[in-house]
Amino acid sequence: MTGIGPLEFLVFAFPGEELPDRIAAVLYAVERGGDVRVVDALAVAKDRDGRVRSAELVDVPAVAGLGVERGFAEPGVCLIDAADVDEVGQALDAGTVALAVLVEHAWARQADAVVREQGGALVGAVRIPEAYVAEARASRDVPGHRVH
Repeated sequence: MTGIGPLEFLVFAFPGEELPDRIAAVLYAVERGGDVRVVDALAVAKDRDGRVRSAELVDVPAVAGLGVERGFAEPGVCLIDAADVDEVGQALDAGTVALAVLVEHAWARQADAVVREQGGALVGAVRIPEAYVAEARASRDVPGHRVH
């Protein structure tokens, strides 16, 4: 994929079976910022009986405008596939819904291009869990303890 920065797949889960209305505003803000670009997105829900279903954003009232604007239902745009939906569904609790988002780190596009021109490649990316951050912050406040 030339001309595109590193991609990351994120899944945000919410209680209930419908995405909250405010999520569209958050996605629009991400797009306006320009550092991160939404490449593809789906809503994935697991009902109380454990059945998993997915929907394109254009079919989800809370985010339909963004789905239409970004063309997420057009052929060739769908990078999140059935295997991804299955994986998200397995991770969800019954009675929850998730927004699965594939984002491009647009801010890193130029650096990625230079790395590739020089024969290099991005070989790792680590997402730091929120609990680890909270633990590090808490231990930082302990006298005599330094986090490295």
